[in-house]
Amino acid sequence: MLNAVTQPQIQIFSIDKLTLFAHLVAKKILPATGAIYLGQKHNIWLADFTNELPTTKESKLSELPTDSFLDEVYDPYRPNGEEHMLHIVNENDKLFVSYKGKKNEILIQDLNIKPTVHVEAKYMIEPVLN
Repeated sequence: MLNAVTQPQIQIFSIDKLTLFAHLVAKKILPATGAIYLGQKHNIWLADFTNELPTTKESKLSELPTDSFLDEVYDPYRPNGEEHMLHIVNENDKLFVSYKGKKNEILIQDLNIKPTVHVEAKYMIEPVLN
């Protein structure tokens, strides 16, 4: 909205979770398997990032492998404990990911994404309305 009514326009960088997580796995910041939330109470995608294109399969939150990272979420149904959860924060105009006590800067130039003035919603699944 601000970009529609102001000059100069704000530069926005947009990236989907799977692409970002694949980058973090390639940099050895995250393990090769991760649990990605779909916004459903008990279901997750179990994503394998060992190949160039991540493969995903639907799984149950209760079946989370111990050697995988957990997508950051704060809903009441998430598993107890945060030892496998990653945290992404913006500090002083820099982006950081923290995982298992280690904090790493995410460099925009490494992500190979260009700034845009509009944000598009990127859904990993099609919404189902009842």
